Amino acid sequence: MSNPQAEYEQLAQQIGDECPLIAAALHGLLRHRTDNFDAYFQQVCLNSAVDGTKASVCCHYLRRDGNGNVRVADLAARLRDEVVNYSIPRSRIESAVEHYHTTKSMHKVGRLEQEARKLFADVRKSGEGGEVLLYVLSETVLQLPQVLCKMPLKTNPNVHYHGVDGIHGSVDSETGMLALYWGESKLHKSVGSAVAGCMASVAPYVLSDGGSGAPVHRDLELLRDNVDFADADLEAAFRKYLDPDDVDFLKVQYRAVCLVGFDLEDYADPFDPDDREKIADAAAKAMKSWNDMVKAGVVKQKLDTAHLHVFCVPFPSVEAFRETFLKELGLGDAT
Repeated sequence: MSNPQAEYEQLAQQIGDECPLIAAALHGLLRHRTDNFDAYFQQVCLNSAVDGTKASVCCHYLRRDGNGNVRVADLAARLRDEVVNYSIPRSRIESAVEHYHTTKSMHKVGRLEQEARKLFADVRKSGEGGEVLLYVLSETVLQLPQVLCKMPLKTNPNVHYHGVDGIHGSVDSETGMLALYWGESKLHKSVGSAVAGCMASVAPYVLSDGGSGAPVHRDLELLRDNVDFADADLEAAFRKYLDPDDVDFLKVQYRAVCLVGFDLEDYADPFDPDDREKIADAAAKAMKSWNDMVKAGVVKQKLDTAHLHVFCVPFPSVEAFRETFLKELGLGDAT
């Protein structure tokens, strides 16, 4: 029996050898080292395979401070500091930084921060804190740089952008394919609900069979028209992979990276000096059920052969995380 995906990847590898250059250039876009958020998260498992699929799962618990407090508020404050990196085009950031080095004035840098904050929705049920968290985990854990954020494309800051949150990219070292990862975050009380929501959201993009009516088609147009790496040569090379009439288009593979945030009552346990071991043991037991839920979502959406990565991030309360993030942005009176 023929394997269309294998044939597709083999054909792609035979067409040119520019992807290694793109790979190095994309890696240079990363803004975070792998340890940048070690003070906030305890990584319990990394890239746990989901049987019978091409999906993998990571689990990250929030750390406690010295007084035993789970660092929800500290994480929200740290993510606030990422809103410029997340939502402002690179060329504008570099221009503001260059202006500072030339004039020693911070006013353009400060202006970008104000602009970035205004892009976030002043609504109580906003999940945009999860979007920023997915961005930093994708960069730190998976080393996937962001190639498109939809935040600057919003026409109304109090309305969420339709579709997935953004796109990350890298080159697969084994196949030489340019892998574009559509990102989706869901913050729900229930892990099962969050998983189901993520899988349903990314399926139309990852499983796209092409054509002008496909959701992925519009996102590729957005990416092509808004690609901003602050490097004209890299942008020109990258756009070739987004042009359906260019042979390099055959070397692009659609994937997904998801954040599943959910409530976990165990966080309410009193602080214990042996808490790290307790968390690891509890997570190891919980991971099987979470993997099973991811597998169920993957199978339901027929994503068995798709490359997916899922971050499982339990919170004491996702609602508290939402509210705290909004307050850090100066949107604390959202209702």
